Amino acid sequence: MLNCRFLLSRLTFFSLTLTAVLGFSSCSNKHIRKACADPEPASPQEILNRFNIQTGIRKPTEIVDCNMVPTGSSGEGYEILRDPDNPYRGNPSYRFYMRDDKKNRVEFSSLFVTAEDISNLSQQQIKENIEAKSLYHYGKTIATTNNIWTYSYGLYLPLSINANSKGIISQWHGIADRTTIVNPQGILEYYTLTDFNTKILSRMYFKEQLGYNIATGQPNGYRVDQGGYPPLSLNLKDNYLYVLARADFSRVTDKKDRVNLTPPKMGPKLSAGGTKVVAIPYSKPLDEIPRNQWLDLKWEIAWSDWAKDGSGILTNGAIKLWVDGEQVLDWIGPLGNNDEFGSYFKYGIYKAGASGIEVSLAGFDQSSHAKPVAEPQRLNKAKISASGAFK
Repeated sequence: MLNCRFLLSRLTFFSLTLTAVLGFSSCSNKHIRKACADPEPASPQEILNRFNIQTGIRKPTEIVDCNMVPTGSSGEGYEILRDPDNPYRGNPSYRFYMRDDKKNRVEFSSLFVTAEDISNLSQQQIKENIEAKSLYHYGKTIATTNNIWTYSYGLYLPLSINANSKGIISQWHGIADRTTIVNPQGILEYYTLTDFNTKILSRMYFKEQLGYNIATGQPNGYRVDQGGYPPLSLNLKDNYLYVLARADFSRVTDKKDRVNLTPPKMGPKLSAGGTKVVAIPYSKPLDEIPRNQWLDLKWEIAWSDWAKDGSGILTNGAIKLWVDGEQVLDWIGPLGNNDEFGSYFKYGIYKAGASGIEVSLAGFDQSSHAKPVAEPQRLNKAKISASGAFK
């Protein structure tokens, strides 16, 4: 449970002073935002804002540490606390708390859009992207498949974490292109943004992934590209801390064709419909994980390459993970979603269990370098090695 200072600190959070606003700018690497000065309140402060990253334009005063924005649920019991009393590398940390499984998430997203990011778009283009829920395509920190990506941050598990604790505490999420759909005959249809808005959204709307006729409100058999399940995540469940790696082969994900694993099983495991594969390349019992102290996590990730026409996977991906400087994972296998735009990072809590969960996270940093060019080849998802890699 959160202590009383969290519950008493019901203050609106403003993350940047004027000095920080003036310092906000982009790095030479177009994917990364530059860290900037951030005020350090004398006492913990709750962050009350939550934002829609797909359609919103964020002001500098709404950005946390110049790098992330809060998303998800709000209200008592679904909280984010900026906590200078539990610093990570000299800076305030962020405590995420969900009291139960009644709501989905409290998280920070590294992907968001500012006015600077879309300064080259016309008002009509901005309007069309908002209508299609694709404005976030213009944000920074999108991880493309042509680079190797490095992520680092601190993780703090309190003593309250136990065998009943459940939740995704870090994840990389796919980015739907929002204008590719599957018609009732199962055929892919590709649209420009303008055509999608005028020809598709003029006669149907989408709830979650499924299409409905505007006139009747009835399902019409269409599905839209929605991004699918997280292709990579750090999870707590069944008394384990573990990494879950996925690949989704469909250009428009089929959410009915599900597959999952929990430790001690490692996989790989194909979904019943053959559209997805999942593996657990790393797991560790919770009683072997230190509590009430910071863990330094560093990830190095290479995402699988996909055919330009969306027809299949071409290369294996790779994951390396270090905990407090010790490498604990070096894995090769199918990784990522068959999306045009790549993925982005979030941390916090997603899908808490009924008993609730609390974790602290801080110090997010992201960088990249070019991935060596591999000779693309069509990989056979029917042939998976014991390690999870395609042959």
